[in-house]
Amino acid sequence: DEDALRILISYGAQVSLQSGDQGTALHAAAVGGFHSSVNLLLTENAEVDASCTLIGTPLAALMAREWNSCCGRYHRSCAEVLIAWGADVDRVDERLGAPIDIAYKAENDEGVELLLENGALDPQSTAYPLNSDD
Repeated sequence: DEDALRILISYGAQVSLQSGDQGTALHAAAVGGFHSSVNLLLTENAEVDASCTLIGTPLAALMAREWNSCCGRYHRSCAEVLIAWGADVDRVDERLGAPIDIAYKAENDEGVELLLENGALDPQSTAYPLNSDD
């Protein structure tokens, strides 16, 4: 609930505070498909590329979700908000890979398309750094 979130923030809630392996409030809002809450948290200076050990950045966590379900449009909307706020589409987590790697593994074709539209490097391309012979 966005109103509850506003109240918590008004009382000094730390919007980028990590919650163990599950990440920050931004991770929870994004994975939950709450794009208005994602936008509110970012407006309140939440770290757009905050990383956690279990699910990576909020954008990476979204790429692991299935977007074909009825909630898919909400996940896409959250990803679009994160990207608009400067989320790094190529940020590599040494355990999980880049968001596009995660999207490919999850067969999230719409996520792959969104990332490519926003300048992500394509791991299926010979230009991808991990695919070069250098």
